[in-house]
Amino acid sequence: MQGRPYWYLVPCLGVDIADLQDALDELRQREFTAGRYYPAVPTVDFVEPAFSRQRRGARHDSIEDAIMDAGEEGTRSILDIHTVSARPGFGMASPFPRAAYMELYRSERPTQHEVRANKDFLRWASPAQCIYVLVYADGDVPTEVLFAGRSFG
Repeated sequence: MQGRPYWYLVPCLGVDIADLQDALDELRQREFTAGRYYPAVPTVDFVEPAFSRQRRGARHDSIEDAIMDAGEEGTRSILDIHTVSARPGFGMASPFPRAAYMELYRSERPTQHEVRANKDFLRWASPAQCIYVLVYADGDVPTEVLFAGRSFG
């Protein structure tokens, strides 16, 4: 599988498409503002604490300008993903397969610790697409969502 992997764990207020789209939109804006995308930085390091220290600031007027400037390689970040969808597609975040939850976490409600400890979710991340994994603390409602994908090239 080609492309550089990326992943982000962010708060989530619900499981419907609108809630997940809000989480994605906020994440994209956060990463754009921090300048954690190509070509603002040559490579984005997704390992903490190095990730949080990468704060050069946006080098473009908008996310769309950054995407255009990145060209065929894409931004190597979540900026390349614009929509949450029920089905996989170019530039879309789609649900992590239900069977994969059981395979990786032995539960359909993995915790943050389990997700951080097992990054095999990247096997389901295709270039120019993204998967999302719902993450639980206690109860039936997810508290976080993990967005993971691979860059174009």
